[in-house]
Amino acid sequence: MAIRSGAGWSSALRFSRWSSPGALCSPSGVLLDPLAEEFDASRVAISTVFSAETFAVYIVAGSMGILLTRLRIRRVIVPVAVWVALLSGGLHVVSSYLGLLMVFAGIGLAMGLVYIIVVSVTPRWFDEHRGIATGIFFAGNGLGMQVMPPVWARLIDGYGVRNAFTIVLLGAAAIYVAAAVVIRRPRIDDDGSERGLDDLLDWLKRLLREPAFPPLFLAMALLYAWYFLISTHAINMFAAWGIERGFATVLFGVIGGSSILARVASGYAGQRLGFRRMIAVSLLLIAVGCFVFIAQTTLAIYAGILLLGIGLGTTSALYVPVLLDIFDPANDTAIVGIFNVAFGAAALVVPPVSTLVVEATGDYRLVLGLTGVVTALNVAVFYRSTAPSRWSDTL
Repeated sequence: MAIRSGAGWSSALRFSRWSSPGALCSPSGVLLDPLAEEFDASRVAISTVFSAETFAVYIVAGSMGILLTRLRIRRVIVPVAVWVALLSGGLHVVSSYLGLLMVFAGIGLAMGLVYIIVVSVTPRWFDEHRGIATGIFFAGNGLGMQVMPPVWARLIDGYGVRNAFTIVLLGAAAIYVAAAVVIRRPRIDDDGSERGLDDLLDWLKRLLREPAFPPLFLAMALLYAWYFLISTHAINMFAAWGIERGFATVLFGVIGGSSILARVASGYAGQRLGFRRMIAVSLLLIAVGCFVFIAQTTLAIYAGILLLGIGLGTTSALYVPVLLDIFDPANDTAIVGIFNVAFGAAALVVPPVSTLVVEATGDYRLVLGLTGVVTALNVAVFYRSTAPSRWSDTL
């Protein structure tokens, strides 16, 4: 059976509409300089704030995934919406780096809770077409990534960074409330897929003992490491290469926008060509995109944006189906959660380290070249570590 009910595609489309709030609160490239100026902090210090926010998203997604499967969605999302509304005034209250760090970590906690619901609940509607389904609902995230950077920039120019922060977060809170109304879990037959906490903890222990786990964890961390670098530096990088800053913000958004079609198309293609092959190709495109940027010409910038957008869309749509092909889908939230911790590790390390390198060299070519090399090498690591033959059948 390809899908559990006709409501499944409706649910995926709803997720497509409401998954974009994740893009509302973390356009680090847009906020980096305004926050550094407003709080009299260095760009390196502010980059650690964004790292903490993104890290919190994935740590919560990893640690809370098991518990969230036992709660009604509205009991999670509605309190999160209230929490985000309260945080919307955070920048008007805090005046120090530590306060700023706490506010953005709080946003990360909220987004992590919503993220794990989106990632873990929607695939339960589908038995076979998980690639297409994840592509559809992650398309909403791509739309948010395209639209929100210029929106943030306009709000900051018109109202200042503190007021812009309040406006955007109140909008996010309203969207979360609307999401709580339309999103629901499918009814799952009593087929043993809902397991107890002890069973899941036993599965986790066996997973950590697997020889293939460390390389897969590394491969997943490197899957989005390039994006954490680009999202931190893209706007300043484009501006340094002679592009007007407002247009540079739009170009950064185009990376997310160009990924929208790729998110849906790659799900369809992956079902026929293989999810692992599609992600391997996408990593090569991302590596090429990083190398192309080094040319610093207008044509190179446009080409690099397109390559990164296609790569981003493909990896976003297909990494969950790849994981669910390796492991028992009955542990879906735990599977997604544990490897989201890898994303969090990359999110914590890449922005401040890359910022230090850029400030030390005064140039972006070194970090782009290193990122391209690492991403290309990750093709082999990812493809080998995701081969089902390397994993125990009991997982």
